[in-house]
Amino acid sequence: MQVCDLGGEPTGGNLTELRYTMQKPYGKDIILEKCQSASARSTLAVRIGEKMKESARWSKIIPIKAKSQQKEVWQYNSSEGTENYNVDVRLGKPLDFLAFKSKRMGAFKADLLAISKSRKDVFKNKKNLEHVKFCPVCGYDTESSIEAVNIYNAIYRQCSNCAHYFVVNRPSPSFLESFYSEDEQYQGPYTDKNEINIRVLNIVAPKLDWVIKQFKRVYGREPKSILDVGTGSGHFVHLCRERGLKADGVELSKTGIEFCKNNFNIELFNVDFISEWSKFRDYDIICFWGVLEHVPYPCELLSAASMALSGKEGLVIAEVPRWDSISTAVQEVFSDSITRHLDPLGHISCFTDTSLATLFRDSGFDITAAWYFGMDAYEWSIQLSNLFGKNKVNKKMKELMPIFQQTLDKAKLSDEVVIVGKPSEKAE
Repeated sequence: MQVCDLGGEPTGGNLTELRYTMQKPYGKDIILEKCQSASARSTLAVRIGEKMKESARWSKIIPIKAKSQQKEVWQYNSSEGTENYNVDVRLGKPLDFLAFKSKRMGAFKADLLAISKSRKDVFKNKKNLEHVKFCPVCGYDTESSIEAVNIYNAIYRQCSNCAHYFVVNRPSPSFLESFYSEDEQYQGPYTDKNEINIRVLNIVAPKLDWVIKQFKRVYGREPKSILDVGTGSGHFVHLCRERGLKADGVELSKTGIEFCKNNFNIELFNVDFISEWSKFRDYDIICFWGVLEHVPYPCELLSAASMALSGKEGLVIAEVPRWDSISTAVQEVFSDSITRHLDPLGHISCFTDTSLATLFRDSGFDITAAWYFGMDAYEWSIQLSNLFGKNKVNKKMKELMPIFQQTLDKAKLSDEVVIVGKPSEKAE
């Protein structure tokens, strides 16, 4: 096997496997404090002023030649030893860019004008904001964090312990709750009646197929029930029920709840999952599709899921945006024309493999699978179109996007990842 760190410096081995670190260790004092979410009912585990004997370090053992389906070993190394997680990895997801994103390409300039103005207004008003003192994932003091990029007056910083990226001057929990429950524009792309079939076919169906496959791989049977937390407009819940599964959704957005009722005849739960988790113990799978990046304390959501699944066969699924992607690189250059991915109001967190693995482990889950895919080709195309004029770029890029994205996914340079975890055997 070839051994190298995340920067790619080889240290020896053969040509069958590649090992690299997901995060370099930092030996610094950590100061953690009791933290509360908007619900003020949950806390982060804390140890004040205690110096770590040896910083935790994540690494991977992967095949040198990437395949669309491959086996990897993710390792958590600490002074207490090494924990190995055998991870089933998928690279890439077919997507009809023309069917799914043509309308958004045409509306890009209008979307950009509205989004840039609203974000700048939010982040220039200090009454809307709170300063993040501790990393949302590991609780490390943010004074040692590193500034990454400034977007619409919002500053993304990277935690020096778990490598997580977060908006340090983020909107307050009360502001976020109001935004997600009331803002119709943000929910707009998910409440288009004309795109129901396109969304279900291109986005929802591949995810459901993969989730069922993963549950069957881990437990030898198909799941009977699924809970979708932060279900948006209910497309995933709808398809689950169409497939004969018991399925329900939890949602805050009034627009999403109304759309789901009117179009799928499904009543969503408008409750706080963190405080009401005990009402949802009768599910095999709990999903967070694009949710963790929106909340101030993602650890609380996963911890609630861990309690809901404790003592049973179950899986938790979480899809999040990835920092280490082409979309991030593109948006660091075009930081004044962002409508997705590093949208600092929508995505107050952006994950690395290290920070997401840390979050799962600390919340009581053993990682069993990962799926890398993204919209990086779309991001690159739309930014070039905005720069040079859509007729010069989009026509050819639309044809090339699927090929381009497939290559990026295979190289793990995509801007989305889904992680699957099962209740930790160590906690049993």
